[in-house]
Amino acid sequence: MEEESIRLTPMEKDTLKEVSNLGSAKATNTLSAIIGRPVKLTVPYIQLIPIERITSFLGGPHEVLACTPIQIFSQKKAVLIIIFKRKTASALVELMNKQAGRVPKKLEEMDVSPFIELAHILNNAYLNPLANFFDEKFSPENTQIVLDASAIAGQLIGQINSDIKYGLVIGTDFLLPGEKEVEGKFILFIDELGLRALLEALDRRMLVRKGKIF
Repeated sequence: MEEESIRLTPMEKDTLKEVSNLGSAKATNTLSAIIGRPVKLTVPYIQLIPIERITSFLGGPHEVLACTPIQIFSQKKAVLIIIFKRKTASALVELMNKQAGRVPKKLEEMDVSPFIELAHILNNAYLNPLANFFDEKFSPENTQIVLDASAIAGQLIGQINSDIKYGLVIGTDFLLPGEKEVEGKFILFIDELGLRALLEALDRRMLVRKGKIF
């Protein structure tokens, strides 16, 4: 498949941003309750990137990945990955542990369940609005935490679906009071059939609503 065979139109990008934004308020409120601080989430950009160019988005030993296989559009398989800098993940987990009365630990030493909990919150924030908008059921599977993105992520994606050729990147900023602005990323890895199904469904919904979400 040629790189130019699938592109997002400006309207498709704008619509995906709006759909993703629908889940931000719920994610913000839930995450704020878990860490005991106000949090703001935004969805500043969306990109569609061929798999051969995705390595730069996966990062290296300084990133933490939460990888979640999902079923979309009639059992087509995709992988949703949330990426944080390790220091950002550690800071969030420390806040979650303090709020829950647990002894803070370094990310490498801890039970990763608090980070998996965080990943589930953000997964749902992203998937639920899309599922509702497309009137489809998106079913997440068990999340895996990866502490060495460069060594494991590519192999993991290949094992889940060797036909995955594109990544839909949702660049998201996480803002915490008293902290510098920190960035997390959603990457939805999806094969050509799944991606075409998503874009065709998106185009149908845009046509029905004449470019408006609600």
